[in-house]
Amino acid sequence: MFYLNTFIERDERKLSDAIDSLKFLRFMTAVAVRCGQMLNVSDIASDADLNQAQVRDWLGILETLGIIFYLYPYSNNMLKRLVSVIFPSTSNN
Repeated sequence: MFYLNTFIERDERKLSDAIDSLKFLRFMTAVAVRCGQMLNVSDIASDADLNQAQVRDWLGILETLGIIFYLYPYSNNMLKRLVSVIFPSTSNN
């Protein structure tokens, strides 16, 4: 919990000043529960009580900070490559 508080107070505030800490914590919990699954922005938005645009913005913040990364499947078919999966970052920044 202390890591999340430090993350929200220090790192996340550098990228966006208008984020409510409790909503962001619910959002991070909804994302963490779906680790390793196909990305479904609608489900995350409904669980965290946010709109889909805000979820996409906050996913971008997590990706920028190295908390998550998208794992895109390899396929020769370009349409199949549009599916993405969320994984937590294992790098120690």
